[in-house]
Parts: sequence; structure tokens; C-alpha cells
Amino acid sequence: MLLSLLIGAIVGFVLAVAPGPVGVTVLKAGLRGDRRGGALISLGASVLDFIYSLLAMLTASIFFSSLQSLFINHPIVMLIFQVVCGGSMIIYGVFQFRNTKPDKDFSDSTTSTLRLLISNLQKNGPFLFGVGIALANVANPTFLPSLTSTVLLVQHYSLVETTLIGSVMYSIGFGIGNFGWLYSLLRVVIHYKERFSPAFTQTIHRFAGATMIGAGALLGYRVLLFTKWTELLRVVLAI
Repeated sequence: MLLSLLIGAIVGFVLAVAPGPVGVTVLKAGLRGDRRGGALISLGASVLDFIYSLLAMLTASIFFSSLQSLFINHPIVMLIFQVVCGGSMIIYGVFQFRNTKPDKDFSDSTTSTLRLLISNLQKNGPFLFGVGIALANVANPTFLPSLTSTVLLVQHYSLVETTLIGSVMYSIGFGIGNFGWLYSLLRVVIHYKERFSPAFTQTIHRFAGATMIGAGALLGYRVLLFTKWTELLRVVLAI
């Protein structure tokens, strides 16, 4: 259980590094010197990310049982799955690394209904505002695929127990890791706000991109190292 919590915290921290609507809002709170508001926004967003992660874990657990039997009977499908996941992570990382445009406000990428909901939540305090901003992540086309792919990967490599308790502990860790990054970002911005510049945002983008590229490269290394190529070639020739 503790391992599931630790893995979840690491994954949550890494995925939170990629700049998004929550990170932008926390940055703004830091620049205002609003430590309490920024912390509550981070906490609210992390609670919703815990729910996202738990739903992904429970859904993936049902899907993964059938997927695992498919991988066993058709090893080439498993190879394609691993290559697609690793390639997607590297492509996403390259996109983040090369992106030098300023982050858009969450309202730029959400529907009018969602913007209205977020505005109403903002009136009820920074915690609910953080929950509302995290809802905007659904509009981010990379959020749900990256969340789902990481869940499938940690289950595929048996890094997390495929039980209800294991899923809950992983998701709690995911929320903790998410909050850990956001709160660390808040403290850094408050401390260095006088020297804050657009270059700092670009550095965050590059760090996020390098992290995802490294994770994708590590997955590719594991594919090359642990794939039984002779058996796979025999299966391909049999087809």
C-alpha cells in the first residue's frame, strides 16, 4: 500500500509540472503574494485530481484485466501498445519543451457553461475555485490521455496493486504529489516574485518536457531490454 502511495505521489508530481490552468492560477496567486489563497487553490485542484485519478484507476482495472489476456496471447499487440505510449510521452514532452508561448488563462479554453461554473465557485472561496479550475483540465486534450496512459502503464508493470485499496492509495498519492508541486511552485514564486520573468515560465515548460521525454525514453529502453524478440519474430512469421 505504501508503494502504491509513493508511486502515485511521483506520478502526480510529474504530471502536475506540465503548465496548465491550475498552474497559471497558482502563479498569479504567488505574484500577488497570496500564500493562503494559492495554497487553498492548490488543495482544491488536488482533491479533484484525486477523484480523476481514482476514476481512471477503477475504470482501467476493469479494462486492464481483459487487456492483459490480450497481451499474453498476442505479444505484438503489447509491443505496439508500449511503443505508442512511449512515443506519445516523447511527442508530448517535445511539444512542452519547444512551447515558448505564454500560457493562456483557463477561460480561453473552456466553454461558456464551464466558465460560468468556475466563476460561481470562485465566489465561494479559493478552495472551491481550485476545484473549478481543475474542471477546466477536462478541456485540455492532453490531460485525460496522459492520465489514462500512466495508469495503464503502472498497472501493466504491476507498480500498483490492482485492488480497491491499491487504487485508493495510488490516487491519494497522486493528489499529494499534485499538491506538492503546486505548493512548491507557489512558495518559489512568492520568494522570487521580484525577479520573476517570462523566462521562468519557459523554464517550467522545458523542465516538464524533459521529464516526459525522459519517461518515454525509459519506457522505450524497457521495451528494448525486456521484449523477447526471438519469440515475437516467430509469432510475426507465423502470421
